Amino acid sequence: MRGQRKSGGAAKGSVQSIRRAVEVIRAIARIQRSGATLTRVVQATGLKRTTAFRILQSLTEERLLQYDRADHCYGVGQLAFELGLAAPARARTLAAWQRVVDRVAWETHLTTYLVARSDDEAVFLQCVPAVGRFGVESLEIGQRLPLGVGASSLAILASLRDEEVGRIICAHGARRDALLCGKMTVPGISKSIERTRREGFALSSGDVLPGVTGVGVAVLPRVDMDQIAISVSAAAAAINAGEARRVASVIRNAIDSYRGDKPGCGIAL
Repeated sequence: MRGQRKSGGAAKGSVQSIRRAVEVIRAIARIQRSGATLTRVVQATGLKRTTAFRILQSLTEERLLQYDRADHCYGVGQLAFELGLAAPARARTLAAWQRVVDRVAWETHLTTYLVARSDDEAVFLQCVPAVGRFGVESLEIGQRLPLGVGASSLAILASLRDEEVGRIICAHGARRDALLCGKMTVPGISKSIERTRREGFALSSGDVLPGVTGVGVAVLPRVDMDQIAISVSAAAAAINAGEARRVASVIRNAIDSYRGDKPGCGIAL
């Protein structure tokens, strides 16, 4: 019996270690652009400093992470990229929606993104740079944000059921604080969700980068499709309320045209 208990305890510990390692990788993917130091990784994950350091060392040795000795920051490693190339479902999503993203970028002259839900986060899959002077590349391919942060991420969150929305908002408290230094509050996110559902598109101003505004439209999911959204980003001075509605209409029309659906297949109200 003792041997069985020890074996069971060891298995449980191994599973916990794997989950902690995955959480560390996710945290770094979220914060690496602004500097994923050991201190910030600890803040983002809630792990003890010694535990986080051991995990970071192991993941770096395996090339799932990389470490910059000059600025003492971690980043997603080469092996993680190589493994991602083997995911066929994500590759099909990229190929299928590339021309929609291209069309939105062409018609709006703004930087355009394809974003997909990944558990309780949003991951940026494609970016078409702006051809106009107001476009801003505020995010990088592969970057992750908590659902609700940024226009496309907010559009996806607002399309979910209220029960799931509440769970996600509560679960992301520490992550949002680590990423945004407490600038987004639960009441503020709730108001943004209400506005997104009312308007049919998400509007984000300064959440990801100061002086940058984003407009996002969620695509209603089907059984064989990821939960995705398309968004644009621009200098805040370029997008007022009327322009935001125009841009949202361009995104929605591009989605409708691709899917062959009736108009209004954007966000679920």
